[in-house]
Amino acid sequence: MLHDPDRWRHLHVHWHAYVEISTGAPLEEVSTRDARLSRSPVAVLSSPVAVCEWMASMTGEHAHPVTVHLLGSADDEGRNVGRIGDDRHIEHDRRENLAVLSRGHSLHAHFRRRDDRMRLWAEAVSADECWEAHHE
Repeated sequence: MLHDPDRWRHLHVHWHAYVEISTGAPLEEVSTRDARLSRSPVAVLSSPVAVCEWMASMTGEHAHPVTVHLLGSADDEGRNVGRIGDDRHIEHDRRENLAVLSRGHSLHAHFRRRDDRMRLWAEAVSADECWEAHHE
């Protein structure tokens, strides 16, 4: 099956963006899609590229820059370490996210901040699921 980069258009979806702050406790309850969709989104995003830009911006601004070892991914100097929220991390996520979003799917990301965790949700919604009219 060929990848259709415009499948999201054929499905008539857009994305509602949500932000949640959590403690990161192992048994912490995470919101459900239905609960999120019952709230007003922090942003309404009309394309996969817009979702990727929002995710990249939020990650770059809020992620705690912890050094991590990267599996199978060395930079130009042969190093296989990176930092959460750095340009390489954000660009890697952007490529991966664009493939998911172009199929019309929802997206979730979470990362540590200095004292807590941030969860980002981009819920793919169709006109049938969306109770609000959005104008581009």
